[in-house]
Amino acid sequence: MSRPRRNAAVEANNIIFSLNELSSSDDSADENLTDDEEDIITADDESDAIISDESDEEVIQENHILNQNMISKNGEEIWSKLPCVNAAQPRAHNIIRQPTGPTRFAAQVCGQSVDTAFKLFITPEMIRIIVNCTNAEARRIRLEGWIDTTVNELYEFIGVLLLAGVFHSKNQSIKELWSRLDGIPIFSASMQRDRFVNLRRCIRFDERETRNQRRFEDKFAPLRNIMEMFITKCKSNYNPSAYLTVDEQLVTFRGRCPFKMFIPTKPGKYGMKIWILCDAETFYCINLQPYIGRVNGARDVGQGTRVVLELTDHLNGSGRHITADNFLQTFILHVHC
Repeated sequence: MSRPRRNAAVEANNIIFSLNELSSSDDSADENLTDDEEDIITADDESDAIISDESDEEVIQENHILNQNMISKNGEEIWSKLPCVNAAQPRAHNIIRQPTGPTRFAAQVCGQSVDTAFKLFITPEMIRIIVNCTNAEARRIRLEGWIDTTVNELYEFIGVLLLAGVFHSKNQSIKELWSRLDGIPIFSASMQRDRFVNLRRCIRFDERETRNQRRFEDKFAPLRNIMEMFITKCKSNYNPSAYLTVDEQLVTFRGRCPFKMFIPTKPGKYGMKIWILCDAETFYCINLQPYIGRVNGARDVGQGTRVVLELTDHLNGSGRHITADNFLQTFILHVHC
């Protein structure tokens, strides 16, 4: 809503208030009128009625304008409840010509099987890195009875973790899941319990020899390489729609972590905060960025603007609309400049 329209709406409220005052004063004055004065006023009733009808229509129109908009807390911003109707032809660089959804290659691969769809994001290259790092960790701690894991076994391990989520078993112990009496048969059929415990203990995602040097520059070093590979696949396998959103998500985690956060308003309360860029229509995760706190003790000034611009950098010039909440400085960024 433009400022002139807002001023008109405010004036409409003033008119209503003044009309109420006039009507109340007229009622009190009518009681003291004599018969001669009443005859004089009756002669002008017709002209007064015409003026009154015109003013009432203006008041109704201005009041309608006010009801179709919302005013911000500071009283400076006006938000319309109805979409803006723009009959002008959009500029060429703002027209999104590619279809929204999975890319042609991703749609073809996902249509084959669930296994190929999973490997589209968790690639065999990522699995091989995890296998090598896990075996190296088991040899380093000299785990008794350890046999090097393989790619297929690691896929089984990930499948068991996904099954635990499907059965909502996050609060159940491992012994209970593998119990012959009260457990779920598919867990024991997929993997032995002791083997699952050893894999969970030794699983690693980076080389431990160079971790301390990398962690000095990046707190997220133990997961950075695998995370970047996953983000690359999220970007390349999907064409986002015209409307995207940036918001935070708390991944529940109570282990040791230098950037673990406590947010009492979240269901999990403890965990790692991640900034996520999602498609507003399909809720697909396009890009994400973990929050690792202060870097070298320096305060992150302008964090909201930085996060939004970094997450949407690969969409610069595409004409898409990115909406963020009040923590990210409440703005809608039209990505085309």
